[in-house]
Amino acid sequence: MIDFEQANDGIRIQLQIGTESREIFTRYLIAADGMSSKIRKKLHPDGFLQKTPKGAMNYYCTGEGDLDPNGLYMVNIKEYAPIMFAWIYKKDDLWVIGTGAEYDLKGYADRFYDDVGEKYNFKGEIARKEGFASPLKGGVYLGEDNILLCGDAAGLLDAYRGVAMDNAALSARFAVQAILDAEKTGTKAISYYVQKMGPMKRQMVVNEKSVRLSLLRMKCIIWHKSASDSDPCRPPNLEQVGQRFRTMSATY
Repeated sequence: MIDFEQANDGIRIQLQIGTESREIFTRYLIAADGMSSKIRKKLHPDGFLQKTPKGAMNYYCTGEGDLDPNGLYMVNIKEYAPIMFAWIYKKDDLWVIGTGAEYDLKGYADRFYDDVGEKYNFKGEIARKEGFASPLKGGVYLGEDNILLCGDAAGLLDAYRGVAMDNAALSARFAVQAILDAEKTGTKAISYYVQKMGPMKRQMVVNEKSVRLSLLRMKCIIWHKSASDSDPCRPPNLEQVGQRFRTMSATY
């Protein structure tokens, strides 16, 4: 998609398909084009950061260890995950070991990777590294009139769980339902979409508050431990702060 323009009777979209330019017309537009959404940028240009203050890093690894390939491991320890939690899971034939941080992202990722090897007897190699960051600000933005934003384009990443796949799928379903309702009544689809998305948005706000409280609790635990540690600058291993990996079974 090159550009779009709203008109009284619908939306005109300019497309580039190979070397061919084409213009199409639609009454509704669903934006599912990710965090760098062109549609969001045009509708809500203030919803983007000039510079992203934090990011995440995934190490995609070959090898094996004492890990459950059907589990999702979440680690709420500040030395490895200062802004949310660190994670381990298996995707296809590779283990994904990752974390997020506001600074020194590689340092946090390396420490976590090393301790996973020690704790879970993980022996392998890093096949590739992948970093990413959200450029969005201002929370959830669902669109306007008959243009509806879904998934990452709408900013539906759940800060507590660190995932957005289920929110993305539900938002797409709600967007289609909103369009069907709008067709019946002749009103703008956004009003129905906002109503259907209300419970999800409220839960995301609750979850974000839970993350902040969890981080405060983790800081208190770690500071208390460091005060009595003979080497307070040494990052504790996964046992030292009295927390263990929590495994959550996940169905994909």
